[in-house]
Amino acid sequence: MSDNQFQNPPCKGKTELFFSYHEGTANTRRAQVKEAKAICADCPYQPECLEIGVQNEAYGIWGGATPRELKAIRRRRGIRLATRTIFPEDHTSCGSERGYQFSQTVGFDCEKCNEAHEAYLQGHIMPPGYGDEGAHPRCGTEGGYQMLARRCQANGGRAAGYVVTCPACRRAHADRSAKLRRPRLKEGEAQ
Repeated sequence: MSDNQFQNPPCKGKTELFFSYHEGTANTRRAQVKEAKAICADCPYQPECLEIGVQNEAYGIWGGATPRELKAIRRRRGIRLATRTIFPEDHTSCGSERGYQFSQTVGFDCEKCNEAHEAYLQGHIMPPGYGDEGAHPRCGTEGGYQMLARRCQANGGRAAGYVVTCPACRRAHADRSAKLRRPRLKEGEAQ
C-alpha cells in the first residue's frame, strides 16, 4: 500500500511479510499468513485495502485475504483481472478496431486503439500501408495482395472496414482471378 493513499497503515515497512509468505516451510508460511492477517484485522483501512486487492491484485495479502481468497471473492462477484500486463506497443492488433475490442476485453485503455475505434465509428478507416502503392513488399503482385488481405483479415476484415485498397495489388489479383476463370481449351479446339 502506498503512503499517499492511507495515513501510516500498520503494514508500512512490512512488505516482505505480505508478499513473500509463499517461501519457506509450510509451518513458516502458515505463521506468516497468520501474522499478516492479524495486522490486517486491527487495521482501520482493512475494508478499503480488501477492495483494492479484489479489484486489482493477483498477488499478496490484501485486507486480510490471501490470493486464493481474493480469487474466490472475485469469482462470486464476477470480476476478472487481466491475465498479463498489456502495453500499447505490444498488444494484439494495436491501432485497429480489433485491437480496440481486445483492449476493452482485458480492461486496458490504449490511445492508438481508441483513435482507430473513433475512425471506425466515423467510417474513415485507412490503416497505414494498406492503400499506398509501392509502400509494402511485393506490391503489384498476387503475393502482395494476399499479404495485405491477411493483414486486413487479422484486423477484422470487411466487417471492420479493412479491405485491400492498393490499386496495383488489386489489379494483380483481378488479373489472376480472371486467368483462373477462363475455360481451359482442350487440345485441338479452336479459340
